[in-house]
Amino acid sequence: MNTGNILSTVGVLLFIITLIWGLAWLAMRFKLVPGQTSKKNKNSASALAIVETLTLDTKRRLVKVEDGDHEHLFLLGPTNESHINSKKITTKLPKEKVVKNEQDKK
Repeated sequence: MNTGNILSTVGVLLFIITLIWGLAWLAMRFKLVPGQTSKKNKNSASALAIVETLTLDTKRRLVKVEDGDHEHLFLLGPTNESHINSKKITTKLPKEKVVKNEQDKK
């Protein structure tokens, strides 16, 4: 092979890799990937959001889901899903602000 063929091959390889990366970025940007989740948007029409996940082992994980003003905890595995708990969400002040306000009162 001469230098021209090698440079041409490397150039085409870089072009193909860049094209694949660009298409993957577009698919993620426009949420075309199945199962893709996004951060909860307060202005969103859907009130359903995955808030947190915790991997327990290689086959199971806990998932916390918010549905409007309720939180649900699910255990997901390869063969079954279990609803563990539900609770109503109450709004609370962050601990730093509460402590700060209590110090201001003294």
